[in-house]
Amino acid sequence: MSGSSPAGWAPGHPSAMGYSQLPCDDIDTASYKMHKDLDRFISVAQGQHLRGEQLDESSLESLEDSINEVLLDNVESHFRNNLETIPLSSDMQLELRSRVKRPSGSGQRYERLGGEQSRQSFWETLRRWFRAMLGRLQQRWQRALAWLQELVAAGVQALRSAVELVWRTLKRFRCSLMKWLGLPLGV
Repeated sequence: MSGSSPAGWAPGHPSAMGYSQLPCDDIDTASYKMHKDLDRFISVAQGQHLRGEQLDESSLESLEDSINEVLLDNVESHFRNNLETIPLSSDMQLELRSRVKRPSGSGQRYERLGGEQSRQSFWETLRRWFRAMLGRLQQRWQRALAWLQELVAAGVQALRSAVELVWRTLKRFRCSLMKWLGLPLGV
């Protein structure tokens, strides 16, 4: 890929990624919000670069947090809309949120972006920033998914054990009742 700006990311372009209409369903809305945040970030970064200013790394951290918040809101909305089929306690919601949030003061340092950099190195650095940010988001969400899978497996195992206990109790009760009634156990 050349060092020029990616297609559609020209200065002053109203929607660098082409997302200008608000979609209807939750997934499309989340995607729209993330692209809108990205467009806003790129617009600010590009403006600062053109003025010869250095972009503060907190800008990318804010973008990362914003994208993560959109994803969390989407998950929580899905749970609210499906309470009958997906019960999620407030403790579990808080735990999920804490597992995917960027640790505060994580000490993540980004290479310099802005100032006297050439346009080519600006976009290459920005691409590396995005790659690193997306990698971190993916890792945190993969770990959260693994935690949920373990939780579900443990919950299913606990439910299975409870049902087996009830079944054994019912069988003993049936045998006792059949004996008391003087009926053969096979009937």
